[in-house]
Amino acid sequence: MPARPKKRFTEEDYQAFLAKAAGERDAISKDSTAADPPAPKRKGSKKPAPAPAEASCAFPDLAQPKSPKKRQGVKEQPIMTSMRECSIAVEASPKHLSIAFFGARLFTLNEILAILQYRKYVVFGYKKLWHDLVRTALERLGDEKPRFDGPCRATFFRQGQNPVDRDSLSVMFKYILDALTDHPKKGMIGVFPDDNPEIIADDRKIQRKGDPIVAIRIDAISKRKTPPPPVSSLFEQPDPLPIPFSAKIRKPPAQPEAPEAAAPKKRSRKKMEPDRAP
Repeated sequence: MPARPKKRFTEEDYQAFLAKAAGERDAISKDSTAADPPAPKRKGSKKPAPAPAEASCAFPDLAQPKSPKKRQGVKEQPIMTSMRECSIAVEASPKHLSIAFFGARLFTLNEILAILQYRKYVVFGYKKLWHDLVRTALERLGDEKPRFDGPCRATFFRQGQNPVDRDSLSVMFKYILDALTDHPKKGMIGVFPDDNPEIIADDRKIQRKGDPIVAIRIDAISKRKTPPPPVSSLFEQPDPLPIPFSAKIRKPPAQPEAPEAAAPKKRSRKKMEPDRAP
């Protein structure tokens, strides 16, 4: 068979090929736009927001990086409002002082540290507000305000929705304790000259769940007869038991061992022989 002549690819064929490819591309783009949902509209704007780009990989969550979460700062207004609207109860005697703030709340230690990073002025207003509340409570006592020049015991009481760490509870009451201390330069006369360990010799912490209450109690205690132990005593080994105490510990008398019981003799079983006929 004679070979068929090869068909030449002319310029008209090339233009027809390009038009066909362009038509197929337009058809594909129309189908994709019809399948996509309408783009959501922005709040406060008539223009629709741009639709999110489709991920080109098998894991769309990894293709689009997530935006970092915004830091939720400490909301100080509810706490400051609770302090301004609280009710105060005071009770005193020559040897004790009790002040309760019903409805007031305290900043936790973590909240104070978070506020100090960006808004120090909030802590200054918080401190001043506690000083004003304690001063108002002491003014109600008048001449019955007690005075503690010796060692005292401070009891910190907090009631709220969630308990806090015991080690941070003393820090939360710092501004209240400072308000009970004398500050002659500021014209503030409290109930004790200083809040060092010589005056506040002991403290107690009490927490409960319930409606917000903040209270503090100061009790006069007797002076220490023996000085506190040195720090080296925390690392020493405990002393052995003294001789008089160890002599009282007696072991129970040893009981004599019971003789071993003789093993029972095994009875021999004789084989029963059948009777033989005479």
